[in-house]
Amino acid sequence: MKKTMFLLLLLPFLVNAQVTLDWQQFQGGLSLATDDTDNLYSIYWDYNPAGDIYLNKHDAAGNFMWTVSYDNTDNTRHEVATWVETDNENNIIVTGTIRSGYASPVNAASVIMKFDPSGNLLWRNVYETSFDGSYTVKCLVDADNNIYVLGLGSNGVGMVTKVKKFAADGTAMWSYFNVAGIGAPMNFKFTPDNNIVIIGRGTIGSINGYAKIDMDGNEIWSYAGVNSLTIGDAAGDLDGNTYIINGEYVVAGVQGSILTKLSPTGSALWSHTNDITGTKVEVGTDNYPVIGGFPSAGSPGVAMMKYNTTGTPLWTNLDADGPDQALLLHNIMKMDIANNIYFGAGTLFQQAVCKVNADGTNDWIALASSGYNTDFEFGNDYSLFMLGGIALAHFIQDPIITCDAPVGLFTNNITTVKARLNWTVEPGAFQYEVWYKKATAINWKKKFVPGVNNKLNLKNLQCGTNYVWQIRTICDTIGVDEISAWSPLQAFSTLACRAGDNIESDESTTSLYPNPATTSLTVVMNSDIQSIQIFDMTGKLVFNKNIETAESIQLDISEWNSGIYLVQSVGTSGTTTEKLVVQH
Repeated sequence: MKKTMFLLLLLPFLVNAQVTLDWQQFQGGLSLATDDTDNLYSIYWDYNPAGDIYLNKHDAAGNFMWTVSYDNTDNTRHEVATWVETDNENNIIVTGTIRSGYASPVNAASVIMKFDPSGNLLWRNVYETSFDGSYTVKCLVDADNNIYVLGLGSNGVGMVTKVKKFAADGTAMWSYFNVAGIGAPMNFKFTPDNNIVIIGRGTIGSINGYAKIDMDGNEIWSYAGVNSLTIGDAAGDLDGNTYIINGEYVVAGVQGSILTKLSPTGSALWSHTNDITGTKVEVGTDNYPVIGGFPSAGSPGVAMMKYNTTGTPLWTNLDADGPDQALLLHNIMKMDIANNIYFGAGTLFQQAVCKVNADGTNDWIALASSGYNTDFEFGNDYSLFMLGGIALAHFIQDPIITCDAPVGLFTNNITTVKARLNWTVEPGAFQYEVWYKKATAINWKKKFVPGVNNKLNLKNLQCGTNYVWQIRTICDTIGVDEISAWSPLQAFSTLACRAGDNIESDESTTSLYPNPATTSLTVVMNSDIQSIQIFDMTGKLVFNKNIETAESIQLDISEWNSGIYLVQSVGTSGTTTEKLVVQH
């Protein structure tokens, strides 16, 4: 009877028909990576004298292909696997920590290895010495196959959070040491503005810390000493802002969490306290943050909240794992290109991933063998590969309707002060969002173009200046749920200045987003706008504000009547009027 009960616990469980088990293999691991044909790579390690790190490969159908390891022959040491990633050439990068001793092991050194798709070791690097007390946590790989490793290392004064960059051939490029005291390394992520945000946690006390560095290892800011009841998380947006989540008492003795938005320079812009015990945060392609965690302190389950850029909650889901589950052992949260949210956890008996749609409604939960989820990855078709301590499984979900970014991008008709941006019309596009700026500028200028158009004429540019631009597609009328990823960054240069050119000129416009709008409206003002007024069709003034500097304004228009409004912007170069449509 006991044997029968055990087998039942190993059977995968599906809550509803939106997700289907394709296969399951009883080979688990600690971290999972996929290549461009959905081959799977997982890692584990052997806790014995001279123990090794092992790398497994399965194909997309779950068939086992091979296991490889580097043969460590030192009986006083064993190697601990920490992370696996793939690069753009389908090579596999494995990070680990070399530990000395067995009963009470200590960290000796950090190790990184690179294997080709057949499992051949390309190179191995133990750093900085064979016994410097360092360890690794995670690695990231950029578009040029450079590798970034997060860990703890010595800066000559003490052991601090460290990021080390390696070229594709294994050559060490730079090391960043955090001296501000953000704590021990927990996680790090690439940000949409092409930087890296780092999450730390104090080794004593309830303190979190965060830092942001550029791709050359230069610190942009550090934000240390944040009181938090839980380990925190951080994620960046396209504007260079960072959202951080920390544990906080909502009222005396009642634990919740607080979401804080940091500016590109690391200063706090706003904070919002909520009742859920949020521990994860991600930012979607719509540039809005989502937090995830427990519904409340001490209670099982998964809860999520989504905010807009000003800190106003858009929706709350306190039962993201459904009424029949109460997930524990929270691990990782990810978002897909359509801004759906996936949360990895466990039930003590099975590993789990639950999915919440972009609008906050529950979609499905899938459970497989293992008591907890260690990692999960999306397939090319947005199927789900799930890894636990003893099992690897593949689930097929309903097709994700994506909103694709425009292709065929180029710039022509370039003069000293003008340029035309071009792209291919994307089927299903409601409108396009175009961002452009001088290559050296921090702030973007934003334009919205109807979905039937495939070009945008820029004027009043500065002569002899380098510009960059990017574009994404908005496929719904609200501009929240169906937004594509951003296109690759494009660049162009205006022609050299001539006598008589106004080299100080720059565009002065107002952009409305979304338009048509339903409950909220963002007004983005560029350059020399001094005031803005909004009138309804009877001529009644419904909004008026004087503008001191270029800024973005978020308006609650849920109480406005449906209809057409006129948005009048007054600047030093004149007055412009744009039409706004409000639909409820």
